[in-house]
Amino acid sequence: HQGGTHSPYATFGYVSEYQIYGDGYPSEVYLKSPIMDLRGAKGLISIEWIADLPQGTRIEVRTRTGDEVEQNYTYFDKNGKVVTASRYKKLIPSFRGIIDTSIAVSKNWSLWSEPYNSSGELFKSPSPRRYTQMDVRLLSDDPNLAPRLSKLQINTDDPLAQKTHGEIFPNSVSAGVEETFSYFIDPSFDSRSQGFDQLSIESSVPMEFLNVKIGNEIISVDVTKNEDGFSIMLPQNVRRAGIITIDFRATIYQNRTRFKAFLGNSDLGRNVRQYVDEGNAVENIKSETISVAIPVNGEMISNVSFSTQVLTPNGDGISDELLIEFDALKLFAPRPIQVEIFDLSGKNIRDLSDDLGTAKRYSFKWDGLDAQNRLVPPGTYILRLKVAGDSQNGIRQQKIGVFY
Repeated sequence: HQGGTHSPYATFGYVSEYQIYGDGYPSEVYLKSPIMDLRGAKGLISIEWIADLPQGTRIEVRTRTGDEVEQNYTYFDKNGKVVTASRYKKLIPSFRGIIDTSIAVSKNWSLWSEPYNSSGELFKSPSPRRYTQMDVRLLSDDPNLAPRLSKLQINTDDPLAQKTHGEIFPNSVSAGVEETFSYFIDPSFDSRSQGFDQLSIESSVPMEFLNVKIGNEIISVDVTKNEDGFSIMLPQNVRRAGIITIDFRATIYQNRTRFKAFLGNSDLGRNVRQYVDEGNAVENIKSETISVAIPVNGEMISNVSFSTQVLTPNGDGISDELLIEFDALKLFAPRPIQVEIFDLSGKNIRDLSDDLGTAKRYSFKWDGLDAQNRLVPPGTYILRLKVAGDSQNGIRQQKIGVFY
């Protein structure tokens, strides 16, 4: 056929779909369980699984919980076509199909928890609750290897208390100033409640326990400090409603610092504890939160102090060292904390910096030596503090005299 490669009778075809196949396993497989109804409020204790995890593979499990669900309805006509609820009602009975009912999480459910990275971890979502759901990710860094999950279970028991509400006061303080706090817990019980004889409070800041009251009475307790806070052993099991007040001291450096409380029962072991829900525990306390706020401003360095304005490193024991103390504020993740000494020409002569730090109080010392461990000449120097934030940096500078 002149001018082409096809005859007048050729049939042309068009590719409408490609299917591409590769070797190996996907890097991520995502699974979500249906909403599980526990048939009443249950204490959710821990997560366990059995899995084969070759090197370079891992499993991440997350949970969420709630006490209510929403009912969703899908309407079909007799031919299986989805129709609206109003359209379904207008159909004569012989033209109506089935109504499919499903449940969905309601707005009062918790957010997805932090991931569980190992089997047997304590449950991280609020408990006790009636409903729960799991989210699972199977992850692999090697296309020739894949994790295999053969069992996944949630361990449950009757709750220690049927419901709890906890709140902290004061819930707004000045940054870097030690304050006395009261944590109020209001528990309620029913016939299935097992009661508790242990209390614990965890936070990202150090705490000093003062006392605990049941009602208005201060009681004698055993207190154990740990990395995240402290635990209290009560003299007897509590199974009767009444306000519990825990007083302690702490210094806040980060906005919205959370204080989480847990109930425990010594007869059930360390693996059974119940999270205290945030809420209104005491009517005349206007808090209803377990978070403490500090003023919202751009300040990232505060409460700066210097042991002397004049350093005299002559070995007489007086002002031989400069002690520098300050509070680093509002750091949500480890960030660079820099303390540097400059001469008046701008040359960096000594770097005292930490690598990374979080929101807390810091102390540094300068002995008058430079980076080569030599005594600096007498004169005026600039000390610069810098805290690298997420959106801005905090910087303070101070003149320091050196004489000897």
